[in-house]
Amino acid sequence: MNSANPRLVIRRSRPWLFRVAAIGVVAVLVVGALGLYRLGRMQAGQGLATALSENVQLSARLSALQRDLAQLRERDAKLQSFRSIDEQATRQVRDSLRQLQHENSELRQELQFYRNIVAPAKGRTGLNIQNFKVDQGSADGQYHYKLTLIHVPQMKGRQKLASGVVELSVDGSQKGIAKTLGMADIIWPRGTRIEYNIKYFRQFEGDIMLPKNFVPRAITVRVIPKNGEKGDILEQKIQWPLAAD
Repeated sequence: MNSANPRLVIRRSRPWLFRVAAIGVVAVLVVGALGLYRLGRMQAGQGLATALSENVQLSARLSALQRDLAQLRERDAKLQSFRSIDEQATRQVRDSLRQLQHENSELRQELQFYRNIVAPAKGRTGLNIQNFKVDQGSADGQYHYKLTLIHVPQMKGRQKLASGVVELSVDGSQKGIAKTLGMADIIWPRGTRIEYNIKYFRQFEGDIMLPKNFVPRAITVRVIPKNGEKGDILEQKIQWPLAAD
């Protein structure tokens, strides 16, 4: 009976193969990393170029918009200037028109005034009150009056003068009591007389001063001819122009 002989197996060690494999793996990793690095740089470079290009385009667009804005501002300034000139011209035209209307009204009144002298209405020969006006004065209780009298001779060829005096009186109340103030109470300066000596027309103006707390309601103008009869006296009463309600 034969016993089995054990076999001895001898294997050779190959360390260089492991080193080669390791070097190959490292080389692959290095090459891969280098490729990724180059790829990243390339992509980064492309992104930077794109960003720079977009920046150039945006800068150009911004410059164009700034030019457009400057042009719009200049245009707006011109329009504002034209508008200001138009408004100023319109105001001047309106002011001139008002002035012309005022002058036209005054000329009409003046024309009517001379017509009343040259060709009076029926029954208006002799002395007449053409106009009477009262305006507020510069002080409390002070008023300024303007009176116009015209004289139309009754017969052509005769130019007799009309002479006489004018008296003013004011109706009103003081502390609830009705009063009528005569010429001596209101005329200013005190003692002033309104005398007339008229051939065709004459204008009078002066001041009146009312007492404190006196409320005027009406003013009366009386034109008293010299050496005339009571029927020749002219009298006109008007409501106080500046009377308070």
